[in-house]
Amino acid sequence: TYVEIDVDGEVFMRDVAAEPCGSFQDLDAFVRDGEVTFGYRVRAVTWGDIHHEQLDRRIAAASFGYDVKTRQHTHDDNLLDVLQPETQFFRDTLDFRRRNHHDARNPHVRARVLKASNDLVESEVEEAADFINACVRPWCETVMVESNHDNALAKWLLSPEGQADPANAGYWHGLNAAVYRAISEDDEAFNVVEHAMRGAGLDAGVKFVP
Repeated sequence: TYVEIDVDGEVFMRDVAAEPCGSFQDLDAFVRDGEVTFGYRVRAVTWGDIHHEQLDRRIAAASFGYDVKTRQHTHDDNLLDVLQPETQFFRDTLDFRRRNHHDARNPHVRARVLKASNDLVESEVEEAADFINACVRPWCETVMVESNHDNALAKWLLSPEGQADPANAGYWHGLNAAVYRAISEDDEAFNVVEHAMRGAGLDAGVKFVP
């Protein structure tokens, strides 16, 4: 167990897995035979669920050097650029807060969402794609793993309420048309979440795992 005590006396602990000889790596530090050396890359990072719509600006800055307002990479003093993982995995990139089925009939939540952003599902998808693009690095494989909040987009397309939603009906119909086209062409590999993210500009180099 690795224990850190900060200047305020707060204690932080995390487990490390050692080799049979006792050597281990913690972040960018490698320990062997009592000697500590620094500057090592990590194999992979699975970030906590993103929920871009509600991403905390301080967490975003510290983790990715990402500015939530400009949706751009602004500095290299962050976990991603310091640890330089060979692969990074993003889960629940979408929050799908703007049409979350849990809150569809809650006008108070709808009002809060509208005040914080706008009413457009397409905009939320575009913002999520911009986020991943801002986290792409040439030395790292970037993987978007479709998770339950990402998949809420596909579930939304099954609800007939979408066709009567003035703000989103056009987008709803367009995505459904793509689904039906894939069905008619026997395209078993088609995934509407990936289709939406690529249409929103998701970098072609990002691997999508359905």
